[in-house]
Amino acid sequence: PMFGLSSKTLAGLGKIGMTFSPKSKLLKQINIGVSAKRFTYAQQPFNLNYNKLTPEIFLEFNNRKSASLARKTVRFRSVICNKETTEYTLAPDSSHIPMLTYNVYYVNSIIFMNDNEREINPYRYSITFEQGEKFMKSFFSSTYRFSYNSPKKFFEARVFAGCFIYRKLPINNDYRFNLSGTNGSNDYLFDYYFFGRNEGSGVFSQQFVDNQGGFKTYTVLKTWDWLLAFNFKTTLPGIIPVNLFADIGLYHAEDQGSYLKKISVPAFEAGLQISIINGIFEINFPMLMSQEVKTTNNLNMKTYVERIRFTFNINKLDP
Repeated sequence: PMFGLSSKTLAGLGKIGMTFSPKSKLLKQINIGVSAKRFTYAQQPFNLNYNKLTPEIFLEFNNRKSASLARKTVRFRSVICNKETTEYTLAPDSSHIPMLTYNVYYVNSIIFMNDNEREINPYRYSITFEQGEKFMKSFFSSTYRFSYNSPKKFFEARVFAGCFIYRKLPINNDYRFNLSGTNGSNDYLFDYYFFGRNEGSGVFSQQFVDNQGGFKTYTVLKTWDWLLAFNFKTTLPGIIPVNLFADIGLYHAEDQGSYLKKISVPAFEAGLQISIINGIFEINFPMLMSQEVKTTNNLNMKTYVERIRFTFNINKLDP
């Protein structure tokens, strides 16, 4: 447990579980547990907290080759969130009075994952199904790193493909696929940690997680239908930790006419990346982008400094 000095409320996280090692040719271990989390995510007009409860079952399968680092796992979990929100009522003097309300929702998921963290040519791919009230969606993500003459020099290729199996609009929460990955405001599972989850400006508002579409440039391009993205990254010769990146995305544009017209012109971007801790702390400098990305970016970002985004993925530091 912790105490927020700014919010002056209790906060913290905890987890309890049991691990079994069955005598089975199929399963290596079974972990059953539950975790809980509570933090303040906004302080205007008053403290707004979220409470998250996650029961889960994690299965790891035996590897046929004992010397291999490959892992095959399945994770079943149910995320139950109680998110405090604000609604305004009209007072007799025509002023707006804020009132505390609660948004309670759940998301069940199954995640199949296969990964190999070997030094040379590591890879990872996963298939995820998510289901909640009024929606169900599925997405596939695969990353392969082609090592050059050392593990620290590589070319990395990633593909993401996701679609909604069904959705019944309107829905209280924004479960859409995002071309520009996850930031604090659309992290509906509260899986990630952000310095400024609800910041609308400043350095902390430029933090994101490069998942889903994986675009480093901020855009408002989202979809309730499907998203396909390809992400590429390569290191450069020498000891300076600078990478080149390029991203291509295709998605269902909801605001157009026939089905064929709803297939957008591919969005793309390219730029430089300073990799301070590879895959964890990286700073991205966009240099080139398609017109569609540039238009949405210009609506929200007035200076080049505001276009620079960074990742700080504390989750990957968790053993």
